[in-house]
Amino acid sequence: MNAKDFLTLASQIGASGQPKALPKLDSPALWPVVLDLAVEHRVAPLLSEALSHAPQLAVPSGIQQALWAQTLRSGATRLLCEATLAQVVSILRARQVEVIVLKGATVAHSLYPRPELRIYHDLDLLCRARDYPALYQALSENGYTDAGTLEMRGSHDKLAEKPSLSESHSVRGFYDPSGDMKLEVHFDALQLGLVDKNQQAFWRESRTLEVGGVEIRMLAPEHQFLHLALHAHRHCYSRLSWLIELDLLVRREYATMNWKPMMQTAREEGVGTAIRHALVTLRAMLDTPWPALPEPTLEERCLGLCYKALWPIEKTRSLNSHESHRLLHFLPDDADPRNVLYGLLLMGRRREKLQAVLRRHWPAR
Repeated sequence: MNAKDFLTLASQIGASGQPKALPKLDSPALWPVVLDLAVEHRVAPLLSEALSHAPQLAVPSGIQQALWAQTLRSGATRLLCEATLAQVVSILRARQVEVIVLKGATVAHSLYPRPELRIYHDLDLLCRARDYPALYQALSENGYTDAGTLEMRGSHDKLAEKPSLSESHSVRGFYDPSGDMKLEVHFDALQLGLVDKNQQAFWRESRTLEVGGVEIRMLAPEHQFLHLALHAHRHCYSRLSWLIELDLLVRREYATMNWKPMMQTAREEGVGTAIRHALVTLRAMLDTPWPALPEPTLEERCLGLCYKALWPIEKTRSLNSHESHRLLHFLPDDADPRNVLYGLLLMGRRREKLQAVLRRHWPAR
């Protein structure tokens, strides 16, 4: 088996928690390639886990040591992240500010056999816009410092009003008191530049999970799938680990997830085609079960052809996809028109996006 197919299979086996047989590589000379790909795609701990149950494979000692080092590093980083997360959640709850934890700890503790198998280096939180002043003050008073924002309107400490109420605010970044850990504060779960139409449902249906001795909030499985699928889509399916955890989520929640309401939510948010393409990619890459979805709309059929050309499965399978952020980001304040037009054409809710652009030239009185 070639290096890329071997890594994909081994990563899926390592993430499943169920030991399975692994085929041999076409050549022992491919082991360094497998290692480099595993590090690049952040699945080294998963590969190490799969190989630990495959004693029949002659893995070079140098490769084993490198994988073990990656696993140890992942575990140490996870502990640092969890300690910081526990501190942040405690600080904010003391000010009556609730946040939803995105990706990272929630995925590591809810999907993987052991949390150290999921590599992550920072924290992502979803915050209600109205709570940001209290969040900023609480973190600042406890030694957290400014890590910047790309938003042209407002500042790091203040969310300025948007020309259009449908627009969301850009990410605010913080460093923890040590300066070693970055914390990103988001204001829309789907991170597409618009206020989530279903934001109240995202908060109302959120679940709780204990991490590091602290109870945190996470998205419900249906909303978690939307968030993770759009995250992978936004980054052009450029990392195998993102596909692995989507596969884990589908297999874990397949029988209990409300797939049709989930797809309805996706359509309301303007991302129905993106969700379908993510599922098609998962099916082709990892043989992920196909859920019972409603029939595709005319737009989803037509735009789906465009998606297949822009995000070809063959390139994703080759583990050689590269990111092109501007394809999906909607940044109406950006001087580069591509950061407006591509997002306007490739994703839904176009009327709201068009209004946001027009109000920059003809503000509402």
